[in-house]
Amino acid sequence: MRRKLIAYLLVFTFFLSLFNMPPATVNADSDEDIIFVIPMEGPVEKGLDAFLKRSLTAARDEGATVVVIEMNTLGGSVDAAMSIGNRLIASEIPVITYITGTATSAGAYIALNTPMIAMSPGSTIGAAEPRFLTGQEVDPKILAFWKSEMEAAAEAFDRDPIYAAAMVDRSVVIEGLVNEEQLLSLTANKATEVGIADGVFTNRQQMLDHYGYSGQIIQADITLAERLARFVTSPNVIPFLLTIAFLGIAIEFLVPGFGLPGILGVSALAIFFIGHMAAGAAGYEVLIIFIIGIILLSIEFFAPGFGIFGISGIVAMGAAIVLAAQDTTLGMQSLLIALAITFVVSIILVKYFGYRGIWSKFILSEKQQNELGYVAPQQRKDLLGQIGETITPLRPSGTAQFDDYLADVVGEGGYIQSGRKVKVVKVEGTRIVVREIKES
Repeated sequence: MRRKLIAYLLVFTFFLSLFNMPPATVNADSDEDIIFVIPMEGPVEKGLDAFLKRSLTAARDEGATVVVIEMNTLGGSVDAAMSIGNRLIASEIPVITYITGTATSAGAYIALNTPMIAMSPGSTIGAAEPRFLTGQEVDPKILAFWKSEMEAAAEAFDRDPIYAAAMVDRSVVIEGLVNEEQLLSLTANKATEVGIADGVFTNRQQMLDHYGYSGQIIQADITLAERLARFVTSPNVIPFLLTIAFLGIAIEFLVPGFGLPGILGVSALAIFFIGHMAAGAAGYEVLIIFIIGIILLSIEFFAPGFGIFGISGIVAMGAAIVLAAQDTTLGMQSLLIALAITFVVSIILVKYFGYRGIWSKFILSEKQQNELGYVAPQQRKDLLGQIGETITPLRPSGTAQFDDYLADVVGEGGYIQSGRKVKVVKVEGTRIVVREIKES
């Protein structure tokens, strides 16, 4: 048991050390302007927000003249997008969004929160209708809120908010661009034509020349911890990661020894929590809640019945997972998916392999067979109506003697003193019920 605990601790400590690694250094050449380039690719999530926060701080420390965000994203979390947008609009350093691929959904919102938008040939911006992870449409109140946020972002830098509204709301009609029941998505040329973008540029240097910047190029490097945080906080990865964690731990309980499943399970849990902590989606308090849940569940294993410790432990562990996710709905959905898959696989494992691991210590596997000398207790129907004497007090159970036979009996009506006459009034299986005979 001690070896297993040490192994768990070593695995968890290894992943924790990854997030304490110093960030990669940036490379800079000497010239007039300092141009700080931040790549923004893939889904928008809390990991990206944390990376951008560090990069903007690094840009300020380097004395950057301008920040260039090279964007190619299909969108992502609304919460993360709003946090990124707030950081950009509050930046003391001018920010250019250079769309090299697509700025869809949350990407469009982020771009609108920068004073300058440049696009490369073939790039697009728009289609920012909010949706649940299941693809369902959001509540009208949420739609109205997101629409107003998009409009406010456009107005902040003197862009026509009608185009931002049409990217979100299908009821907005712009003649010649978008009809009712359509979402607005603009090509690079069309975005420039309507004033959303400042121009179309083949490469970064051409774009910088347009804005009048030239000099040192500093490329923000994403650290290993930040890459892992971005991966872990992706909505598509969370259910998979939790499933690996629960399955690994479940298999470890059902099969003997500490092997690969247990290591994978603990590693997946460590990556999940530490990744969300590194992304800023969760703090140490969430990890503490989860550990408390494990302790409570462990106590339940050594206490009779399934009581307050077991229930509290399960609730604490589930709450920690949901709270750690960047969105509670996402956390709940991911948790339910992982639990359902783990439950089904566990049933299959038990059916074909039985209880062989740690769990076997909590399961009575020995069968009481006649061949091994076990004999089932006989029903004493013959005692019904017989009169005997209590050998011990009945509180309400005790011992009574009927001729030469001593029997475990239960008194009808409560306490009966020893040495009293009793009559058998009921026999149910091995349960013998007696009634005191009152002396006249």
